[in-house]
Amino acid sequence: DADPADAIIDAACNVLRMSDHMHQGPLVINALVACNERDQANRFILAALAQGTLTAAHAERAARSLYEAETSAMGLSQALVIEWLLALDILQWICPSGQVQSDHWNWYVQHMKEMNPKEFSDKSAHDTFDPGAAVPIIRSRFEALLDITKRPLYSRRLKDLNQLDEQQRLVYQRHPFCHRTWASMQAAYEITLRTEALRRATLLTLAIHSHYRAHGRWPATLDGLAIPDLKHLRVDPYGGQDFVYKIANGHPVLYCVGTNEKDDGGRHDPKWGETGKDYVFWPPHP
Repeated sequence: DADPADAIIDAACNVLRMSDHMHQGPLVINALVACNERDQANRFILAALAQGTLTAAHAERAARSLYEAETSAMGLSQALVIEWLLALDILQWICPSGQVQSDHWNWYVQHMKEMNPKEFSDKSAHDTFDPGAAVPIIRSRFEALLDITKRPLYSRRLKDLNQLDEQQRLVYQRHPFCHRTWASMQAAYEITLRTEALRRATLLTLAIHSHYRAHGRWPATLDGLAIPDLKHLRVDPYGGQDFVYKIANGHPVLYCVGTNEKDDGGRHDPKWGETGKDYVFWPPHP
């Protein structure tokens, strides 16, 4: 008979491969859908391990398979380049000869109102604006966004993104076209950050269980885990240091410090530390 654990591992890997395919899509929304798919695959593995369907005997194969199934790193840079080009393409469509074409502009304004009535319902349409002034405003924002998002994933980048928003929001709001292309990347970045933390923690958890299978005891630290790229995987993207790992009541505990970047003793917060606690990966919480 087929081992249910093999089916679980294969299913999770298939989802990860689909997420890689989605992540190659051109827009930020593609990256966010990929994040959701990766989250589901990793949570599926942790749940199976907690329920005993997946055991320590399967952990090594599961870790290796998951690691190999994900061929693209999480990030927003590729999508941001396309979003930048898209904004310029829309600007060119509205201003095909360097001047605002009123019917294109009015259609675009109405379309944005329908998509986001709360934001734009009380905004009057402008018959004209300077397209030349829009280009450097857009360039300045996307260059800054790319500079931040190309760096290694780290929770402190959220503060950089917030600061960037505060610096540029007023300039965008003053320009009729740029105002309608404004989008904060803070939420998208945090979703990406959470997905990467979960991915690393899932691989670490499997390696911890694989160690138990090989040695008959839980590892005392993360140092000796037999897993590719341990130096990178052990780093909690929220704190910039190792994930917190310890043995409590004879069982392993693994968590990240969450948004406050402080170790709160492993008190779990499902909102990733928004209430001043940690996010516990193992043992998993309902």
